[in-house]
Amino acid sequence: MPLPIKLRTAFAASTTIHIVGGVAVIAGIAYWSAQNPQTKAPVVEFAVAQMSTQVEEIIAPPSEVAPHTPEPQLTETEADPKFEFEKTIDEPFEFEFEPENPKGLPQLEETPPLKTITPEALPAPFIKAQRKPGACKPPTYPKRAAARGWEGLVIIEVEISATGAVKGARITTSSGHDILDTAALKAIFAWVFTPAHRGKITEAATQVIRIRFEAGKVSA
Repeated sequence: MPLPIKLRTAFAASTTIHIVGGVAVIAGIAYWSAQNPQTKAPVVEFAVAQMSTQVEEIIAPPSEVAPHTPEPQLTETEADPKFEFEKTIDEPFEFEFEPENPKGLPQLEETPPLKTITPEALPAPFIKAQRKPGACKPPTYPKRAAARGWEGLVIIEVEISATGAVKGARITTSSGHDILDTAALKAIFAWVFTPAHRGKITEAATQVIRIRFEAGKVSA
């Protein structure tokens, strides 16, 4: 690699100065030797050798500068990991995030979708037994009880079959007079009901009947 012009000019000037100085030293030593022929100048040989060494150092060419080695260029098949990362860092990307459960909280289960229920799919409501009009006459107030002023409330639990007939009856609360309780039970067993049903299916059921004897009148 050639040296710059300024560097070469400075090198030439320095070399010239050293050469001129060395010649002057040699000329001075020669003059001194001519004036003193009997005396050997001990410094002549050393000065000449020293000057020769300096001249050789001055005129020696400068060490060659190592040539600049360009950085290798990466081919398309060779990818720089850092460059690829910086290149792709701004590109959108998707990733799956799995949340952790550090506190051990119970996991909520997904609610299944609601099923569509039509009115036909709903269970039919239960309809309790009803007294048939004209078929459930109240009991007759016993004359002896009316004459003596006996009164009271009779509560009877009635078992009604799927056909509407009374299968059984029992007194849960007495009026306090056997004559009144008997009159109430006798009338109940003659009653007829519209049976309880769920949709078109009839069912057996129980029903509580309250019969009151008061002031010569009966209400049920």
